[in-house]
Amino acid sequence: MMKVSVYPNPVYNSLNIKAPELIQDVKIYNLQGMLIYDRKYNDNDVIINLPGHLATGIYQVVIQTETTQQIFKIIKK
Repeated sequence: MMKVSVYPNPVYNSLNIKAPELIQDVKIYNLQGMLIYDRKYNDNDVIINLPGHLATGIYQVVIQTETTQQIFKIIKK
């Protein structure tokens, strides 16, 4: 499986995502399953500026690349 990097974790303001192939879509969900971020990309290196009103807590990041989907848990501080 290809190595996608999601950092820093915990995250304060900006979340970095790097992948060896093109990142096509990034979705972020809260623990209740509500979609709070959804954006299309066409890049190997993505920086997401998290909304300032986003509450401290645990979120799920779903990253879709050309060939795979990976899920990460992040902590928002």
